[in-house]
Amino acid sequence: MEIRYFQDSDIPDLVKLVEEFQLEYGCLDPVGGINSVTFLEQLNFIKEFLRVWVVADKNNIIAALAMVEFLNPFSGLKALEELFWFSLPIIRSSNNLLIVRHMEDYAQAEGVQYIAMSSMQGINTDKMHKFYTRRGFRLHQRQYFKTLKGEKL
Repeated sequence: MEIRYFQDSDIPDLVKLVEEFQLEYGCLDPVGGINSVTFLEQLNFIKEFLRVWVVADKNNIIAALAMVEFLNPFSGLKALEELFWFSLPIIRSSNNLLIVRHMEDYAQAEGVQYIAMSSMQGINTDKMHKFYTRRGFRLHQRQYFKTLKGEKL
């Protein structure tokens, strides 16, 4: 198993990983699920700001952590904010921590001033809260979703 920075050749496995996570948890249902073409187009659109680490096992991507690096428009602080963090069951628990450590090491080396991570409601909510607070994170914001114009997502 290796943890490394994302490569273009990882794209098919990355899409597969996101689709498998969506099937397991339905985590993307509130935003309409996943459209793999749109997903890849948008990743390419933000490529300049995108930082993605993957865990590969025998050339298969089994976890990915994607962060967006930018200057906060309110404060000017350099930030990393989570775009997604998906992993297959075989890597969850303590092994999943390794990808977070790689991201945190990058943040330290690149002068990032804060990191913002997310946690989906109902997906190991208490466990994830403990995970983040042990690493020095604090709860700051919640998101609420509303479907508009009768659209059913």
